[in-house]
Amino acid sequence: MVTIIHLAPRRASGPRPGGPVVVPTRHSGGALRHAAALALRSASSLLARIAARLAEEAAPRSRAAPELEFADGVLYSDGRYVGHVAGVRRL
Repeated sequence: MVTIIHLAPRRASGPRPGGPVVVPTRHSGGALRHAAALALRSASSLLARIAARLAEEAAPRSRAAPELEFADGVLYSDGRYVGHVAGVRRL
């Protein structure tokens, strides 16, 4: 099989410069090219799903204000130890 490529559009008068170019088309390796294209599409799909998941995890989440507790000079935020205020027993 051959593919004909025209190098320049036909003018109203005069011959076509350069004329057509005939390029042979290969059919060998068609299965290999198809398998490679399928593998690349699959990898692209997988990477798109991973990227979407990572973007979702990286997005800042809105949350309520932290719950603060102060007991005997120790400050907790959402149940986690934040620090100790020396000499203070009550707020």
